[in-house]
Amino acid sequence: MSELPVGDSPDPISAPYFPDSVHEFIWRNWEAVPPEKLAKILGATVEQITEIAVSMGLPEKPEVPSRMLERGYVGLIRRNWHLLPYDQLLELLEMTPDRLNVMLREEDFLWIKLGRRKPACP
Repeated sequence: MSELPVGDSPDPISAPYFPDSVHEFIWRNWEAVPPEKLAKILGATVEQITEIAVSMGLPEKPEVPSRMLERGYVGLIRRNWHLLPYDQLLELLEMTPDRLNVMLREEDFLWIKLGRRKPACP
């Protein structure tokens, strides 16, 4: 397995308008990732995730494009780069570390676009 890049591991960017990172994670991913997957990544139930989403004014049943994971993985990485550690990011993307490493460094040079640093996410 290849080692995923981390850079100098700064603190994640804070979003003070969210009460916590769970709310921010749900907000950023609600219409991009099925609630069942969000719940699994957070170790919560779909009901708990939906309750938080609805409390923020999001629709109770999001319409998630069926090909989002296949075609929107760069957007998902950007949305979650400051929110998730690599293990949860890999789970979200359904990717192996080797695949993500190649994608970050070679395919889209996303590692450079993301500032050559992976925040130290809780």
